[in-house]
This record gives sequence, C-alpha cells and structure tokens, in this order.
Amino acid sequence: MSLPGGRNGIAEGICERSARLAWSGTSGETGAFRFLRELVIMLASFRELAVKSPWIYRINAGSCNGCDVEMATCALIPRYDIERLGCQYCGSPRHADIVLISGPLTRRVLDAARRVFDEIPDPKVTVAVGVCPISGGIFRESYAVLAPIDQYFPVDVNVPGCPPRPQAIIEGVAEAIEVWRQRL
Repeated sequence: MSLPGGRNGIAEGICERSARLAWSGTSGETGAFRFLRELVIMLASFRELAVKSPWIYRINAGSCNGCDVEMATCALIPRYDIERLGCQYCGSPRHADIVLISGPLTRRVLDAARRVFDEIPDPKVTVAVGVCPISGGIFRESYAVLAPIDQYFPVDVNVPGCPPRPQAIIEGVAEAIEVWRQRL
C-alpha cells in the first residue's frame, strides 16, 4: 500500500536506513560518525514526511460576541469545518500557532491580552477577526477602546466584516496558515 503524494519512497528509505544502522557495526569513530550522519539524514527525511498541523487559539478583546459566534460556527458546523485545512482549536495559548483576536481592544483587557499573547510561542501568526480589532468598529469613539489592535499586537491577516461570514474567517485562517508555514 503506497502513501498519498509519493511519500512511500521516503518511508521506505527511512526503514532501509534504520535497518542498515541497526546491522552495521558502529565500533570506533568511523562507525559512530557514519551512524550520526545517517541519523541526520533520517531526521531530515522525517521532517519532510511529517508536517505539523497549526493549532488555533482565540482571544476575545472585548467584543460583542458576534465574531465569536461566527468563529464557533467555523469550528462546530460541518459545512464550515475549519479542520479540513488541517488545523484545530486548542485550549491553551502555549500550544497555539495562530491566534484569532476579536473585538475592539479595551483598556481593561489590554494587560490580560498581552499576557496571553506573550504565552504563544514563536512563530505565531495573528489574525484580526471583524472590523472592531481592525478599526474599532462602532466602538471606536469610546473612551475605553484602544483600537486598532495593530498598535499593540503585530497583525498578519485582517478579516473584515461585522460579523465576518464563516467563509471569510476560513479564508483568513488559510492565509494565516500560509504565513505560518513560511515562518517555519
């Protein structure tokens, strides 16, 4: 049975190298050096074979929950399943690769949002979901709003709309995945 995308050759190559390493005599410096060289080649082949799927974390920076409902739609309804892109939501910012920020950034949420954002390991991609994090939306004249969020967080992808449609969110996440893969 062959793996899709012609990966069967890589997997077979890894198995052959493993068998060669196991049966070759690795006594002395020459054997140890050969073993390490073959191990590095195997790990490089494995990196091509197994690509990590990005995990998504969501930060609500004071939104009206309209964007959050649409993001939940992307996660829970099969018609707009975001997992078909190879990513999934996670419960911890320490496991995330892509962060979705919704809502205008309020003064009260700023410190908590910064703490959570700093917990996300690099390389991270930030997606501003909705018009509120992009410009402040209907809350932009409020004394409590610090929008746009790109003054406080590096934003890589903007998904406009109030609230944005699930198709737009999925398109923004797909663009974020491409940015994330380039940074790897």
